[in-house]
Amino acid sequence: MSPSTVLSSTAEMPRTRFSNLSVDVKTLIVGHVPRPTDMVNLCLTNKQLHEITVRQLYRIVSLDLGGPTDTKLSAFLKPKNIGLPHIRKIRLYLVNVMDRCNQQQQAHFAIRMLLEFLPENILEEFSWCPWAPFSADNLLLLYKKQRRMKWLEAMTLDKEILSTLEKQSYYTEVFQNTRKLAFYPENRETLDLCHAFLVKTPRVEDIIIHANFEYASPPIPERELQDSSTAPGLITTTIFGHMQPFSKCTPLALRDLRLHKINLRYSSDTY
Repeated sequence: MSPSTVLSSTAEMPRTRFSNLSVDVKTLIVGHVPRPTDMVNLCLTNKQLHEITVRQLYRIVSLDLGGPTDTKLSAFLKPKNIGLPHIRKIRLYLVNVMDRCNQQQQAHFAIRMLLEFLPENILEEFSWCPWAPFSADNLLLLYKKQRRMKWLEAMTLDKEILSTLEKQSYYTEVFQNTRKLAFYPENRETLDLCHAFLVKTPRVEDIIIHANFEYASPPIPERELQDSSTAPGLITTTIFGHMQPFSKCTPLALRDLRLHKINLRYSSDTY
C-alpha cells in the first residue's frame, strides 16, 4: 500500500466527536476530571452530561457539621436531588467554630437527619473523623439502613452498644460485604467493639488500628496495653482474643495492616 493510499484512507475516516461517544466512554472521561468545580460546570452543559457527572460528583461527600451551615442539610437531602442515590462514601467532620457549646449534640442531630433521608443500602463507607464520641443511637440507625458497607469503623461511643447491636436482626448482614475495618480504641469498651467486628468479618482484607488511650477513664497503664517480651498486651488479647494461641490460628488474609501508636518492640509472635 502506497503512502498516498494511506493518507487518502485516513482523510476519509469520519471525525469522532465527544457528543457521539457512548455513555460508558463519556463516564470514563468524566471520571478523570480532578476538580469538583469543573464537574459542576459539566453538569450545566446538557442533560446527559448532568446525569453522568452527578454520579462522580456525589460519590464521595465530606460534610463539616456542628455549625451554622447545618441548616442547609435539608436542601441537600430533598428527594428531588438526583445525586443522593449515587453517594457511596460519607466523611464527617466537626466544623471549627469559636463557640463549641452543644456542638456535638447539634452535629449528631444533623447526622440523624442525614441517615433518615438517605436511600437505603447505598453506602460503602461511613467515616466519623473527629476524636469525639459518636452517637450510639445514630450508629444503630446507620447499620439498620446501610447493610452493604465495605468499610466499617469501631470508635468511641456515647454509651455502650454492643449488647444491643448483637440482638438486632440485621447484625450479621451488616458484615457480609465488609472488607476493611478501621479501629480507633480509646477505652476497654471500644476494644470490645473492635473484637466483635473482627469476629464477624472473617474475610477482612485491610485493617487500621489507631490507638489513643491518653485520656482513657479510668487510665490504663502503657505496660498493660502493649505487648511485652513475655506476653501480648490488652490491645492484642482483646481485639485478637478469638485467634489465640496465634501459633495455631488461621491467619487473616490481609493485604494491608496499618498500626498507629502500637508498640511493636516485642511483638514478633503477635503482629
